[in-house]
Amino acid sequence: MDGSDFIVPPPGLVPGEPPAVPERASKPVERTLPSFAPGRSGPPPLVPTPDGPVVQAPPPLDPAYEVTGERVRWRLAAPGGADAVVTGPSVLGRAPRIEDAEGASAAVAIDDPGRTVSKTHALVVPAGDALAVTDLHSTNGVRIERQGAAGEDLAPGSTALVGDGEVLVLGRLRLLVARLPSPNV
Repeated sequence: MDGSDFIVPPPGLVPGEPPAVPERASKPVERTLPSFAPGRSGPPPLVPTPDGPVVQAPPPLDPAYEVTGERVRWRLAAPGGADAVVTGPSVLGRAPRIEDAEGASAAVAIDDPGRTVSKTHALVVPAGDALAVTDLHSTNGVRIERQGAAGEDLAPGSTALVGDGEVLVLGRLRLLVARLPSPNV
């Protein structure tokens, strides 16, 4: 082949030898295993991973679960038969997302024809004989109505307990709170 028919590619277009990879200075990685006290229950402590962020432990179980070995279930019943069952930390709203409420492990959609419930309205967490309710800075607020007592309006971001037979009001939607018996397994 003579030089007139051959085109020389520009520099860097045709791969050549791969560039030499600089060697990383290796430093010893110190690793220890977590230790647990005998008889300790619950999740393990937070443990950093060698190459990543701290591993987050799952939210703690309902205290009643650790005593009885049964998960406590709660029913939130709205007028007209619509209801929801809560078994763990859950975010409530018209279109809730777990990532919008720290600690939530479930999203429970609440059907509200009046649209007074926010998309992400409240966080409910089983807490023994009650539900801990936190207002997630909702537009129309959270109220707890107890028999024989004045209603309690929650300030945005605050938490209160609501028990069996009491009424949880999200916006204008009233939900009767009832503790359900644990299912037989």
